[in-house]
Amino acid sequence: MDVLEALENMDDFLCYMPSWGILKFLILQLFPNIGNSSVKDKKTTKREIAEHYNRGNDFFRSFLGKPMVYTSAVFEKDSDDLVSAQDNKMRKICEKVRLQPGDRFLDIGCGWGTLTGYAYRNFNADAKGVTLSEEGAKYSRENNPVVPGNTGKIDFLVTDYRDIPDEEKFNAISSVEMAEHVGLNNFQIYLDKVKRNLVDDGAFYMQVAGFRKGADWKDMAWALFMGEYIFPGADASTPLNWYIRELEQAGMEVESIENVGIHYSLTLNEWYKEWKRNEFEGLKIGEKYPGALCRLWRLFLAWSTLASRRGSATCWMISSHKVTFNDDFDRSKMIKNQGNSDKWTEAAKFPRFRKK
Repeated sequence: MDVLEALENMDDFLCYMPSWGILKFLILQLFPNIGNSSVKDKKTTKREIAEHYNRGNDFFRSFLGKPMVYTSAVFEKDSDDLVSAQDNKMRKICEKVRLQPGDRFLDIGCGWGTLTGYAYRNFNADAKGVTLSEEGAKYSRENNPVVPGNTGKIDFLVTDYRDIPDEEKFNAISSVEMAEHVGLNNFQIYLDKVKRNLVDDGAFYMQVAGFRKGADWKDMAWALFMGEYIFPGADASTPLNWYIRELEQAGMEVESIENVGIHYSLTLNEWYKEWKRNEFEGLKIGEKYPGALCRLWRLFLAWSTLASRRGSATCWMISSHKVTFNDDFDRSKMIKNQGNSDKWTEAAKFPRFRKK
């Protein structure tokens, strides 16, 4: 039976009660640098990223498809495929950070450089992507060449976000499903670094996968599976209120929040279909990688499709800016993050919205 089809009837055969293996996993979470992901240094972070993301670009291409974007897309039309839906997401991000030609744009955790390249090509931004994955950086450089006549710049660095020089200032910073790797106890360090690299009237966009408040055993079974087998060391089990509290504690004002969890389910379903096309046909990943790993990935993509469909997992688009207390921030800019993006420009012209 197809894995996704089988899991749609998982209540018929799956026991959600904790096993000894699960209890052992939970106990290890009490010990930093052994099983706990909340406290981690640069060495630990780099090891975790390398273990997952340096597996091979062909492996990730087998389910991410042409966009090579490992984050939720946005489906705006019934006819949207994976390519157009990821384009929709990247356009929305650039709009949410109010990107303009010549702006300096930083993407923390840039993956395979797709968003960085999009900002460079479509918005003529001076775009920089940072990652800890050597494979990802190599792919990014090879697939985002300099475009003749483009007034912007593009660059990719392999570095920890904590090592970005404070004197480097950016008009816009994005962090798309990277914050889950920061570590809960490091979150204020992370946000403080964003603030130091962001100009006073700049915008910060954070897209995070999270866990709904008030989980049941179905939710917990999926989350524990993800924590042990797919993203060891990542924290994707926090509800929305935790992220908002952390942003406000760091001195950021939240501009807008969008729940795109159902879009994640659609994205994951497309990834699952891509994987099925490429496991034994197409890229034939099943012949290059261990069978156990391929079976695990089939299960991960299918189960995640259902988890985000039912709301166990969701994804939030959060836009914010620094609180400066000097009244220099033009609050009419926030209109761009409130409502339809194609309406914000006209609304911002209304006298009532203009800064006095």
